[in-house]
Amino acid sequence: MKPKKHFLSRAVSLLLVLLTLLSVALLPAGATEPEINSKQLADSLLSEIAKRSHPYILYSTEDIPALKEKITSGYSKKAFDYVKKTASGYLNKSITVGGGSSGVIGRELQSCVAYLCVYGELSEDGASYINKAKQLVLSAASNGSANIYHLINDALCVADFGYAYALAYDWLYPYLSDSERQTIRTEMEEIGTYLYENSSKVNTWGSSEEHRKAWNWNAVTHGALGMIALSLGDHADWLELAIDRTVAYYSYAVDATGAAMEGLHYIGYGLNTLSVFDYVVNDLTGVGLMDAYPAMQAVPTFSMNMTAPYGKDQAAINQGDELGNYAATFYIINRYKQEEALWGWEQTYGLSGRGTFASDYAGNGWNAPAIIFYEDKTLTPKKPTDTEGLNVTSYEKGLITARENWESTSSMITFTCGYGYAGCWNHPDDNSFTFYANGEPFIIDLGANYKTSAEHNVLQIDGVGMDYEGGPTMVKGTLEENKILETGALYLRGNNTNSYAKKAALTDSRRQLIYAGGETPFVLIYDYATKGDNTEHTYKTPFYTELKSYVRVSRDGSYVSIHGPNRKNICYMFAYSDGGVKLINQSDSKVESITTESKGIDHAQATLFITANPDGTMPTVEWSSANGILTATISRIYGGNYVKETYVLTNTELKSVNREILAPYEQETVEPTTEPVIEPDTAVEETTATDDGQSGGCGSAQPIFVILPLSVFACILATKRRKNAGRIRF
Repeated sequence: MKPKKHFLSRAVSLLLVLLTLLSVALLPAGATEPEINSKQLADSLLSEIAKRSHPYILYSTEDIPALKEKITSGYSKKAFDYVKKTASGYLNKSITVGGGSSGVIGRELQSCVAYLCVYGELSEDGASYINKAKQLVLSAASNGSANIYHLINDALCVADFGYAYALAYDWLYPYLSDSERQTIRTEMEEIGTYLYENSSKVNTWGSSEEHRKAWNWNAVTHGALGMIALSLGDHADWLELAIDRTVAYYSYAVDATGAAMEGLHYIGYGLNTLSVFDYVVNDLTGVGLMDAYPAMQAVPTFSMNMTAPYGKDQAAINQGDELGNYAATFYIINRYKQEEALWGWEQTYGLSGRGTFASDYAGNGWNAPAIIFYEDKTLTPKKPTDTEGLNVTSYEKGLITARENWESTSSMITFTCGYGYAGCWNHPDDNSFTFYANGEPFIIDLGANYKTSAEHNVLQIDGVGMDYEGGPTMVKGTLEENKILETGALYLRGNNTNSYAKKAALTDSRRQLIYAGGETPFVLIYDYATKGDNTEHTYKTPFYTELKSYVRVSRDGSYVSIHGPNRKNICYMFAYSDGGVKLINQSDSKVESITTESKGIDHAQATLFITANPDGTMPTVEWSSANGILTATISRIYGGNYVKETYVLTNTELKSVNREILAPYEQETVEPTTEPVIEPDTAVEETTATDDGQSGGCGSAQPIFVILPLSVFACILATKRRKNAGRIRF
């Protein structure tokens, strides 16, 4: 059993570790990581471990009464409820190591160990759960080997199993016979040797290159190596390497502002192992390895900023759509007492979000049991304070997140045009964006498994996308402009010419984006691209929405209506190009998109995504173009008024913007409905394919050269003919 911690011995340990950290500076990611005396820290850790008995990783025998009390309330209670449910299911679980095994089988064993052991220790009927954990671990250790794990999924699988055995050896130690302990110990020795020697041979995940240090493989392999050394209480050289590589990961895995270089999902996977390692090092020495890295500590806030206003979902831009191993962020939140980030975590994984406190995907490893260890009962969630105007966060890597406020009804965008490490996850998606509004994910990023330009909201020329496709890429754009306009809208301009320089041979490529909030939030984008060869080309841009959305292209092909999957709220899409533009709805069993297609020597296209008015009527847009200047005039409801907004853009910049208040807006009370408000007997007929059709009517995307009041009057007449709709009054 672990002896009581005395103030003097803890103070000595703390002093030793502080001496090793004196040279640590708060440097931004991308700079050389600060030096740390990893040998001195490793010796201090092993010295402290020598005083203790198993278990000491995350808890000791003396901690069990307090843990039993802890699970009677708060997050720990909810997490333990999930632990009980999951552990009960694992009583019939089998894990077969060998040919045909899943690549995440090691993480499955981690889950089994954690759920079965934690429930077994903290419940009154735990004996059968402890015995099941023993049976699974001993069976895997007897039938597996580092070479077998390597064949299943390379070093990742080796590390996953090593991490599982480290937990099992420590937690099950009091329940194992000497021979059983030796079986697991022998397996850990073999795995630790594999990880240490192969890293030292400079395999990709052991390389000293920046992008390899930022890679999730670095975190998983060396985090597991450190956990094995701690569990065995031996191998100072393994601990030294684990400490060095943990510090390296903290230095490079995020930019200086906390944005994950590999996206949400992969940093969650990487941190899942390192958060436990960091926790135990802190428990043994009084100092956490993450203490000197404020950018890494900002990951939970980054996660919150990427969360949809209505919670549960997160934007997948440039990678995965969620922190699958979310217990790591919970560790950071509680370790550094981040009240606002805890509120954000609540919206995604807590009671205000999914309410499960865990992921059902075994490939994420274990999460819910860790919540019990990490929870700080004194920490309470605090809703972020809304700023005046849009809440905009600009990340160093070229990522923007912006929302109106922190209410569930808010709108939100993300936009990316910047850098990422070559060989690290960095999709060919410079200038891509997402758009959420009225509780709906209208324009989304498809996520981790979609790795070409054609699978993002970006341009293709004659069927050719960006230079490097297929996953980890070297495309690097530049965010040229980021400012708030006098109307309160956000203006962004991304230059991704370099991303198309080789295969598509573009000499200029830019996207300008304007995001505005209010009762009818919208995103206006203006794309310009040219090869400079005076030859006609075909330009296509897909815009992806949720598969469960209901998408219709109007009969005349002038606009698209996107009915969101959550509440059936509507977003309209209009597009304009001098040479004409087609709107094509494309869907299959996996994705749903609306593709714009145009032909011309150069590509100059405007696309507007705008939500329906509060009474369900369609806002209008008028386009005009002359001498390389585009004018977009948008009529909508904003701030309780009917307004006309005018944006004048050239191919490379925003020239001017103006908002004119036309009249107060009054809406009659109508019966709430979850059905689309455009009814077949009154609305423009729509089909799922483009059609030349008749004139576009109110809201047409074709150039309209009439004064605005006449256009508004036409919309009013159309509104009166619609059922269940209010009236616009002047």
